[in-house]
Amino acid sequence: MKHKVIRYIKYSAVAVVCVFMTACAKVFPNGDLDNFWRLNTIEYTAGTDFEGNPCNIDTCIGRAYYSFAMDLVEIDYHDISSYYSMIGAMTRMQDSILIDFSVYNDEHQSGFVPDGGDHSIHTPADILKYVRMCGMETLKEKFAIDKLDSQSMILSNSKVILTFEKW
Repeated sequence: MKHKVIRYIKYSAVAVVCVFMTACAKVFPNGDLDNFWRLNTIEYTAGTDFEGNPCNIDTCIGRAYYSFAMDLVEIDYHDISSYYSMIGAMTRMQDSILIDFSVYNDEHQSGFVPDGGDHSIHTPADILKYVRMCGMETLKEKFAIDKLDSQSMILSNSKVILTFEKW
């Protein structure tokens, strides 16, 4: 009987340790980045937007959101009459991230969802139009992480400075 109690205690202790070890493991490896971020401004460093129109800062508050989780990024954009959502790949380096929506170059692989649910296929030009409204000139962009804390984030490259707040 005494051996059964000791064996029960040992197995219980191992089980408790295993539970605590798995409970403490990080689910999302980019803990400070993995979240839902509202894009507040796009600052065009050359003084013109991606189409060449004069523009220093575009205030985007409430129109565009970036969501990061593990190796994925989702951009949601909405205006008065439409909603667009795109999911792409994200690679994080020490002080920068690569955001990649190039899968949408193939019209038959499009996961682009406009108007809140129309799952029809759209051209890469349509998709590029919406990522440009969200601060990306092309479907694949690298950004330096200039600031990242519990409330705000600033990403930049040679063309833009994107400011976000955690949402």
